[in-house]
This record gives sequence, C-alpha cells and structure tokens, in this order.
Amino acid sequence: MRRLPFCLGLIGLCLLAGCDKFAFLRPKSDAPRVAGPLPSADEVTASLNRNAQAIQSIECTQVDLDCSHGIQSIGLDAKLVCQKPQNFRMNAKIGGSTMVDMGSNEQEFWFWISKADPPYLYHCAYQDYNTGRARLPFPFQPQWVMEALGMGAYEARNCTVAANRSTGFDLIEQAQGPDGKPVRKVTVVRRVQDQYQAIAHHLADARGKEICSAYVMAFQQDHITGAILPKQVQLMWPAERMKMKITLQGTTVNDQIPAGRVAALFTRPSWQNIQGYDLARGPDSPAGQVQRTNARGFGH
Repeated sequence: MRRLPFCLGLIGLCLLAGCDKFAFLRPKSDAPRVAGPLPSADEVTASLNRNAQAIQSIECTQVDLDCSHGIQSIGLDAKLVCQKPQNFRMNAKIGGSTMVDMGSNEQEFWFWISKADPPYLYHCAYQDYNTGRARLPFPFQPQWVMEALGMGAYEARNCTVAANRSTGFDLIEQAQGPDGKPVRKVTVVRRVQDQYQAIAHHLADARGKEICSAYVMAFQQDHITGAILPKQVQLMWPAERMKMKITLQGTTVNDQIPAGRVAALFTRPSWQNIQGYDLARGPDSPAGQVQRTNARGFGH
C-alpha cells in the first residue's frame, strides 16, 4: 500500500470520526491572553454546548484538502455531509477520479482508498470498536468529528479547566482510546465577548506524548442559526510526519436531508469487484459482493 494514499484515508477517518483532538501547532501571536479568574468547567461546557445544539447537520459542497507526508504532498477536492448523531460521508477526488470514499452511521463506519493494495472497502461495527475487537491503525472515537466541526457535546463533570498563558483556557478531559488505554483530551478555548470558542484540540497518551493535533485557523458563522463553526483547520500527526489543511467552502447548516438521500449517503455501499474487509474479523466473503451502487447521495 502506498504510504501517502493510505495516510489520506487515515486523515479522513480521523476527521470522520477521529482525531480532532490535536495540539501540535503553535498558537497565533494575536491570541487572547488570560485575564481574570478561571471560568468553571460548567461555564465553558455550557457555552460550547449552546453552539453545538444549534448545529444538527453540515454539508460542504467544496472541501479543499492539502495533504502531505514527509516531502510528498497532494491536493484533493472533496464533498462532505455530517448529520447528528453519527452520520457522515466524504468523497475526495483528483481530476474527477474518486480517491477516497468514507462514511459512518449509528452502527458502523467504513472507508475505501483507491490506491490501497488491495483496495478493500474497510468497515467496522461500533460495537466491535467499543469492545476493542477492531484492529485500527490509529486512535479513533466517533464523537470526535462532531467536536472538530463544532457539533460535539461536552460533559462538565468529566472536565477540568486550566490556564493557558498563550491562548486562553484548556478544557481537559481524561478519556479512553479504542484500545482501552487512557488518553488525555484537551480543548483549547478562548473567550469571545460572552461566549467561548474552541480554537485547538489535543490528544495525548497517558504519558503525555502527542498523538495528533489540530488548530482552527479560521471560523465561519451560519447567518440563520448564528452558530460558529470552523472554516479552515490544520491537522498534524507528528509520529507519522503527516499534516493536512482542510478548507470548508459552500457550507450549509441544518438543511433538511430527504429520507432517500439519507439512506444513500449513510449506508455502506456494495461495489462489484471490491471486497469488503471487517476490521474486527478480516476479509468478507467474496460472494457477498454485489453490483456497485451509484447512490453516493451527493446529488440532490
């Protein structure tokens, strides 16, 4: 399997459901300084949750992906749709040819990378993921994509707040990775008038080693709901020497998605001559493969 295409799939999955807990990037020099007493976890999480509650779905008709691994780099054009609680679909192309197709629903997630060898349609049930049966090459939790897009909910009882001299405040949560090992999630927030915004996310292992990082470089506001969501995000995976800049254009919030389109978007496809691979059980039976569907669901 070629390294860069596979890394693209991992990056997409981390977006999809995974690593928005990032922090390897330096903060901007004009970031607000801490002033006054620390806010409580209740205060910060309530503000973040109010913003998240205003966002039920996001669709981006133009997603620009600038990806690199070491000295290699590549640009892709993508579309994505995300709907609470766990519906997601992203299709990325180069020159009109699909390179990556991935999605999730409440039962499972899946991904396909054209340059993988063999180009399996990988899939995994959340039940297998949650019990540690799945063999995943990267840390992954389904709620992370929601948080990356400003849609995730936070529980104050699981969080503490600490001062961050450069950027504002750190909202810290002790969590568990897919392998059952503890991880440390940090959401860097800043106060903007009477509310808080998440400007970076961190994920580290129990020893404090950075796993992945993300920095929100630009925001956008939905003029109907008033919700704030990322417009551009920089992602980094230090150990893998990977990074990617994601720019979201043509973003719509809370557009109604017809039931038929929901089924087309958020159901794992069946493609002729492309074998499925269960990340908890291994290759699917070739007999289970049927005619490739055209219902990607991105057209209206």
